[in-house]
Amino acid sequence: MASMEADAGSSAAGLARRTNTFMRGRVALVIVLVLTLGAFWILGLWKGSAVPDLLSLTVWGVMLGGVISLGAIGLTLVYGVLKFPNFAHGALVTLGAYFAYSIATVLPQGAPLRPFSFGFELIVALLLSMPIVAAVAVVMDRVLFRPLRNRGASLVLFAMAS
Repeated sequence: MASMEADAGSSAAGLARRTNTFMRGRVALVIVLVLTLGAFWILGLWKGSAVPDLLSLTVWGVMLGGVISLGAIGLTLVYGVLKFPNFAHGALVTLGAYFAYSIATVLPQGAPLRPFSFGFELIVALLLSMPIVAAVAVVMDRVLFRPLRNRGASLVLFAMAS
């Protein structure tokens, strides 16, 4: 009898461990995201929204999430490599957006690239603004962060400087 209880306890612990491992994995995250999106679509349809509107909102939401996640991934990458949180990373992303916008407004406007609403001028502006922002980041590192690293400054000082 005691061995059956021990087997039941170990199998329950194994099931709990497998469930915990699954819930921490990417598959569980994808399932939760798809269920959440499905719930929003059902709620939108129930409230009378049209399918093209829901599709448009979904695409815009994915694009906005991609922009936000790029900033977060960049901040994580900088922290992983340089071992300090560069809070100016968001400012560099914003600076890049303004550079691209400024360059795109100066370039001659072409026909939109179907199915997009922009032409080649935006692609050229993006390609030109990336090295400009990279140069700004390198200059900022050389002028501000390298002297702090050479002095062995604390993380608080790095955070305040950024």
